[in-house]
Amino acid sequence: MIRVLIIDDHQMFMEGIQSLLAEVPDILLCGKASRAEIGLRWLATEQVEVILLDIDMPDMGGLELLPILTRKHPDTAVIMLTLHRDGETIKRCLETGAKGFLLKDTDKTELLLAIRSVAEGGQYYAREVSSSLLSLLASAEENHQAFLSAREQEVLTLIAEGLSSAEIATQLGLGTHTIHTYRKNLLRKFSVSNTAALVMEAIRQGYLQADPRNE
Repeated sequence: MIRVLIIDDHQMFMEGIQSLLAEVPDILLCGKASRAEIGLRWLATEQVEVILLDIDMPDMGGLELLPILTRKHPDTAVIMLTLHRDGETIKRCLETGAKGFLLKDTDKTELLLAIRSVAEGGQYYAREVSSSLLSLLASAEENHQAFLSAREQEVLTLIAEGLSSAEIATQLGLGTHTIHTYRKNLLRKFSVSNTAALVMEAIRQGYLQADPRNE
């Protein structure tokens, strides 16, 4: 069963999501929060696999709440909900650790696909914003620039500090297997085969600062 929490300040929208998920056997909407602080209090005692998070909320917007969620609940996938289609908003969500991005007028089929995809460890971005996402990735590729999430940047920094996977896992509160996966993804993104080359390439691209003692 995939447990889901929705954080959105529009009551009718939340009720619509609840209605869409009501008869889905493998997905349970187990919590609704109209404000960021309510969502955080709810998560302090309950655990979910997926959070549906509205970008635009009056007390604390989704882009402000997202890094808090990814830090406190790293094993929970966050799907951003919005009416925005611009590339910069998508980029900010990706860099902050979002696993999915859905427009608020999405249909039931796409909503279920997104929830199941991120719950299984994947990513999902609405068809309507895929072109913007591809443009961002293409731009990064043209500039030979890796495209990192906030968590990948965090792991990269700790790797550069000489920490082992076990030490990084302990510091970030993650599993060692998860850190091994991050290491593998970083090697792939920077097109290198070992840690030393990874650090050198990350410095070249501006993701890490060179140690002045080595200059």
